[in-house]
Amino acid sequence: MENWKNIWNRKPAKDVYDLQDLINANGFDTSSLLAKNLTDYIESVQTKMGMKQGQSVYEVGCGCGSILYLLQQMGLRVGGSDYSDSLIKIAKDLNISNDIKVSVANDIPVEPKYDYVIANSVFQYFPDLNYVEEVACLMMNKSISGSIAILDINDLAKQELYLSIRRKAEPDYDEKYKGFQHLFIDKQFWIELSFKLNWKVIIEDQDIPEYKNSKFRYNIFITKA
Repeated sequence: MENWKNIWNRKPAKDVYDLQDLINANGFDTSSLLAKNLTDYIESVQTKMGMKQGQSVYEVGCGCGSILYLLQQMGLRVGGSDYSDSLIKIAKDLNISNDIKVSVANDIPVEPKYDYVIANSVFQYFPDLNYVEEVACLMMNKSISGSIAILDINDLAKQELYLSIRRKAEPDYDEKYKGFQHLFIDKQFWIELSFKLNWKVIIEDQDIPEYKNSKFRYNIFITKA
């Protein structure tokens, strides 16, 4: 995970002009994730989780704050953390929250608590499933409502398809990205974890129009039983 952290810390802090700039700064500049599609996506997450205006949402791995910005515009109080100093600087410059800090995912503070806790497109950077479980438990402990969402997760069942496409596009892919592998997680892992911890889990395939990684990803919504 340290290799990925170094990459994200080299992301430049620069002037940001609109939502698309924020999305691109978060690393989606080559994946065709458009502002209008991210907006629709986050609105659907808000609806599925039952978020109401005036409630609070914390994002683990918030990057430069594109999702926090949208949630704040929807009338929610927000906070978040990320391990990239440069991306957090951009997020702070948005002036959407006083609770945006640099932190690794397994060191997020349980206090202050938020009504909901989410993470989007960050679990693929975790080193292993033990770390995944640790962060998921922290997220649940931070949530007042006992409701969390972990979004844009790499699907283990689609790993070979993903790799074959990447290798076809970049013949030196394996050498180029040596030491920067993404974590792919079997959907069954979440079912077994939820059974162990007495959680309820809903799993759905990712569906964001035009987003290139959508067909390899899925989302989970977890609540305390």
